[in-house]
Amino acid sequence: MKTIKHILSVINIAVNNGLEIDITDSIEDIFQQAEEELLENEPEGSEMIHCILNEHGMNQYYNFVEADGTEHDCNGEIFDFPKAKAEDDVYYKKEGDAYTPCNWFDIPDGEERKNYIFVYDKVVCSNGVVAHLYDYMA
Repeated sequence: MKTIKHILSVINIAVNNGLEIDITDSIEDIFQQAEEELLENEPEGSEMIHCILNEHGMNQYYNFVEADGTEHDCNGEIFDFPKAKAEDDVYYKKEGDAYTPCNWFDIPDGEERKNYIFVYDKVVCSNGVVAHLYDYMA
């Protein structure tokens, strides 16, 4: 659950990074603009975080909890395995702490597949860092 503290923190970080807001907008609209700005530009940086994408039938869901306790929950059709290219920042080869973008058609079958991940969501954390939530292909 996003608290008012989280919402105000994200807005503050976006404003400090140049977001201009219209004070006649609702706080929900301003928060959405702030999130979009931070997701697009990542001025506070980003972090790859392994977060298991769970499935139940056709429904997918995840629960990501930040260090400060802020919860990010999502369910529905989160990831449909698009045929992404390396520049789409969806598929990566993971080697230690290094993540190298790759094309979907470059991901091998078999044992080596476990070294590949897919980013299924990006969320803005309370500190402005964008968390790229991923799970493994195998």
